Amino acid sequence: MTTNSPNASMAQTLLGRSKKWLATEPTLQQIKAALSAMVAKVAKGQLPDNADFRSTADELIQCYVDREGDLADLPQIPEAISQEQSSINVPTPVAPAEFDCGSLYPDGEPAAPLSLEEKRRRLLIIKSSLVRPGGF
Repeated sequence: MTTNSPNASMAQTLLGRSKKWLATEPTLQQIKAALSAMVAKVAKGQLPDNADFRSTADELIQCYVDREGDLADLPQIPEAISQEQSSINVPTPVAPAEFDCGSLYPDGEPAAPLSLEEKRRRLLIIKSSLVRPGGF
């Protein structure tokens, strides 16, 4: 027996079946379990990551939140990877690194060494800038 009604085609989709199931008032734990199972099947490749899956996941999440469930308790839906993105994310080969043996400081005359008195004066300037606020 074949029917051509719009409801028959809707019932065949994952979203249609989920809407019928949600009408039976499942518990928050059951909704969470159903969403977790869907996400696991998509991750294993047993369920296609298509518009029907995304719409169904959105419907389950919306129902969960509408019934006072915490969104943070639900599994995270992986982002869909388009064909364009997958070709962009391919790492490009990098040439081997070379060690730079150049000097770490410019060539020139080194500064004159400080006298003991000058070192003490500069250290006191630094110490005075390190005073804690509030004086304790």
